[in-house]
Amino acid sequence: MRRALPCRAVDTRSGAQGSGLFSRFPLERRKPYNSLNQNGEPRALIRIPGAEPVDVQVVHPPPFMAIDHVLVDPRMRADAVSVHTIPDTDHRAVVATLIVPKLRP
Repeated sequence: MRRALPCRAVDTRSGAQGSGLFSRFPLERRKPYNSLNQNGEPRALIRIPGAEPVDVQVVHPPPFMAIDHVLVDPRMRADAVSVHTIPDTDHRAVVATLIVPKLRP
């Protein structure tokens, strides 16, 4: 995974609270929107050559909400989404390929 997605913003925590963002493009860490800071929910600006920067935020929803989803801005679309089992956990990795707006001249 390090070769395919070398850029990362990871918030490691004990138990199930940690999470991470992984990208093939450079990440610039940002302050997460979650002001409670109860879960590791990294946020980063991804700089993609020839495209507008993308602001990404990991979200841990409340227990009653569906998880393993990708929500995107209306200007973007998810071209492919896959979910992968992570051994020895009750969590899954969500991998999304996004089509982002081109950089405006």
